[in-house]
Amino acid sequence: MYTRENAPLTPEQRKHLDNVLANSRIEGYEITDQMIDDAIRIILGEKTSDEIRDEILQRYGVTPETTPDT
Repeated sequence: MYTRENAPLTPEQRKHLDNVLANSRIEGYEITDQMIDDAIRIILGEKTSDEIRDEILQRYGVTPETTPDT
């Protein structure tokens, strides 16, 4: 699991992470270790936001819906 301390981020990526976390906090979200890890994986390109969304839904026992191609 990535943390702010161990993530291999460039200075620009670290600033992006800080902005994401600050905006989330302003919007009233509790910043968790999992949220930080998810954000870092998106910033590093390891996961897409859709993949993280599906993982979050699965954590809560919700089966992600697939939308048919149009």
